[in-house]
Amino acid sequence: MKGEYQHSQRERKHPKPLDGQQLRAIALSYVGRYATSCARLAAYLERKIAERGWSEETVPPVGDIILQFAELGYVNDEAFAKTRSESLLRRGYGPNRLKISLRVSGIGTEIINQATDIDPENALTAAMVFARRKRIGPYARNIISPDIRQKMIASMLRAGHSYSVSQKILALSANDIPDS
Repeated sequence: MKGEYQHSQRERKHPKPLDGQQLRAIALSYVGRYATSCARLAAYLERKIAERGWSEETVPPVGDIILQFAELGYVNDEAFAKTRSESLLRRGYGPNRLKISLRVSGIGTEIINQATDIDPENALTAAMVFARRKRIGPYARNIISPDIRQKMIASMLRAGHSYSVSQKILALSANDIPDS
């Protein structure tokens, strides 16, 4: 027991500060594992530099790495935004939630507007997916009281759906559910 306790008290070795080659290798590893935006990759690299330090006299080449990776197609904000939007729509989230998610990922306004330009039919389909998943409206197991109705609308709004779409979903009965 005593030896085990002493073993766990050993100090961890601090990793050596990064240099340009190591920073590029870390960036390459990151984009190889995760779909990411330029802003997220920059934030990740800055965090790694803050954790480990920087060994060279020059400024860390984060911007240069990002530009090079964008030119090579390793990071692509448009493709990231499109993929993220499609994924969130399939999970039942609405356009407003898509915009927030992309904004948090560092995507620019123009790209966000292109990626979240969703036709009303797809928005309604996503709302139905969300309603089914959360047992809202026609998917509810019990009779919906006014208080529960308000909570369901609030849940739909937090998921990024408009108030009008939320009301449409809640106005449906179990008989109105389309076959899918």
